[in-house]
Amino acid sequence: EEEIFRQKSLDEINKEGTTFFPPKDESIVAYLERKQLESVQLDKLPQGEIDTLGMRLEMYIFPYKIMREDLSQKIKDYVSVSDHLMGITLRIEPYQEIPGFGPSTVILSGPAINLGGYSLRRNAEVATSNLESTNGAIHVLRGTGHIFGF
Repeated sequence: EEEIFRQKSLDEINKEGTTFFPPKDESIVAYLERKQLESVQLDKLPQGEIDTLGMRLEMYIFPYKIMREDLSQKIKDYVSVSDHLMGITLRIEPYQEIPGFGPSTVILSGPAINLGGYSLRRNAEVATSNLESTNGAIHVLRGTGHIFGF
């Protein structure tokens, strides 16, 4: 797999104090299918597309450690290593109609898109959060409902 992504991406993931939101394979396959590429097998993609995947992967890497307890229900913007402004928030569902007492989910939001005075962001839910690696934090995205690169 190392030859698939740019070395810069791998170096960023391995830096001390990094946070990584790895997308699942389903998200990458959905991206490749949306681009209508003939192959969705990574080892058969043209080099230009492999480079693009590496650059998009950097949207999911942050140069500082972000843990679940650092988050609030108000979206906060963080700059990824690709210089994209990404939002991260904690969504807490109501419990028996009481707001803020139910299950919570970490949400990673893509860069804002301005549409006629309105700001729109695509969201990706985190399936597993607060994994601590030897150098930082990992929050694994759900495979369904998210297309790689937002």
